[in-house]
Amino acid sequence: MPLYESSLIFGIWTLVSCVSVPTTTEQDALLVSTPLPNLQDSLRKHLIIPDLLRIGPDYVLNMMYGNKSVTVGNEFTPEDLGLEPTSIHYTCREDAFHTLIVVGLDVPTQKNHTEREWVHWIQVNIPAYNISSGETVVPYQGPGSSYGYGHHRMVFLVYEQPWRHTISFSEKAFVNSPVRPKFNSEKFAEKYDIGNPIAANFLICYTDSPPPTKLAA
Repeated sequence: MPLYESSLIFGIWTLVSCVSVPTTTEQDALLVSTPLPNLQDSLRKHLIIPDLLRIGPDYVLNMMYGNKSVTVGNEFTPEDLGLEPTSIHYTCREDAFHTLIVVGLDVPTQKNHTEREWVHWIQVNIPAYNISSGETVVPYQGPGSSYGYGHHRMVFLVYEQPWRHTISFSEKAFVNSPVRPKFNSEKFAEKYDIGNPIAANFLICYTDSPPPTKLAA
């Protein structure tokens, strides 16, 4: 089902392929956000539905870390994810504001995910596609010592904020803390009335060695 209809009573909206960081590379130019037929299947296969989402979006959130694309479940190392994505692409309304949420589901491990959802990044009041012009609620944090040995799902979600205006966000718990467990993106979305995500993607972060054992004093 199309994400938006041109017959909305507010008028005809223009859908644009949005890019957070302008680039001139041919590879980035080809990364347009389009409906991905198997996105729902991938979200279910990797249990993102229902572990995180009840309803998945039809549009994929295209993004890159350095020269490597996030392609719905491909593998990265913690070192790959140390800095913010270098580009993010999603289909959006030009006059709308958006919220970006990034969470880890398997913290410390898949079997022992007692710290789900580990919040890696929250950027809000993003005008159209311009991520850097949004407001940072939780600064970006790559996977660190909280990630134990094995595979970890890291999920990226974009929401459209209602009524085409900014929202006053009052989240403070994680702003200045390096420890960010047990966030609830569903409750966050309900609190600020931002609905279901309009675009999503995820990757697998693989930690190839257990965290170092702390020596007794």
